[in-house]
Formats: sequence, C-alpha cells, structure tokens
Amino acid sequence: MESRDLTSLDISPTFLEILLKKHFRVVGDVLNINPVDLAKEIGVPPVEAVKILQSVRDATSTQSPT
Repeated sequence: MESRDLTSLDISPTFLEILLKKHFRVVGDVLNINPVDLAKEIGVPPVEAVKILQSVRDATSTQSPT
C-alpha cells in the first residue's frame, strides 16, 4: 500500500498538487512523516498538513489498488 502512487487516490486536487510539487509521489512518502514535519516540508500550516494526512489515510483505507 505504501508504494501506491498518490495520483491513484481520490484526494483533493489541491492537496495532490501541493504534494506533487514537493516531490511526494507515493503513499509512503506522506504517511511516514508527522504533521509538523509535513507542514514544514510542503509550506502549509500544520492544521492543513493534518487535513492532507487524513485525506490520504481515508483514501487508502477505503479504496483498493487499481
């Protein structure tokens, strides 16, 4: 699951764009980082990083790989 491409997830296009611009490509890139570090890495407030992480978690727990 952690090697699954982020573009295969049903997440906000805005969140996806932010992650891809900062070279996050697969689920493991995102889920293996805490919200504070993710916020610093991608340049968003911590509360926004929490939303992004939750969005990725939700998408990976409800979707099967394509």
